[in-house]
Amino acid sequence: MFSDVLKNLKPYNTRQEIDALMNIENGPVKTLECLGDFEKPEDFSKNQLDILFFKLREISVNSNIEIEYNCVHCGKMNGGLIKIPDMFNDTSDELYDDIEIGFFNSSEIENLVDEAENIGIDEYDEIVNKYRHNNSILYQPIMTLKCLMCGESNYKDVEASECISKTSLKDIYQSITDLSVYSSQGFADVMIMIPYEREVLVALLQKLIDDGNK
Repeated sequence: MFSDVLKNLKPYNTRQEIDALMNIENGPVKTLECLGDFEKPEDFSKNQLDILFFKLREISVNSNIEIEYNCVHCGKMNGGLIKIPDMFNDTSDELYDDIEIGFFNSSEIENLVDEAENIGIDEYDEIVNKYRHNNSILYQPIMTLKCLMCGESNYKDVEASECISKTSLKDIYQSITDLSVYSSQGFADVMIMIPYEREVLVALLQKLIDDGNK
């Protein structure tokens, strides 16, 4: 049961994070295999894979995904914040076992990812709220972000497998080096750290360095 898989998720560590980032180009199944011990991950649907990536990101890094995008209305570059809990309906875990039928249970809105830019925000919100109310929507891949320049709404969907880390491989290796050299943590210790644990220690280390330079 997919709901059982969700209940048994465990945070991934730094070594797994690195392996996953290096396997993104090999597809979501290979990427997922790097993040945990999943039985027959090739049998997961596209929607189930996305849900697993977001849930793993939430418990391993944090629940906020920072994105950059060009506003479709004014063309200006924007920064936005997507909160993973906002993507999911407040419903029982067992209902996730039906998720393989699609993001949406109704043909009326199953193509909203492609059509979101062509309808108004009021119409979009009305459709989503209608189906969310009766638990037809378990996972909503489209989020609405307001442009900071013109105030218009933009619809964005996030590539789940690319959100497993909030930083680049280069920055991860730099943090591993800094912690191994300038703290009591050895290389092996850092590699088994959960990403958010590593980031906390890097921030503390940077604060010590900054205080020492004053």
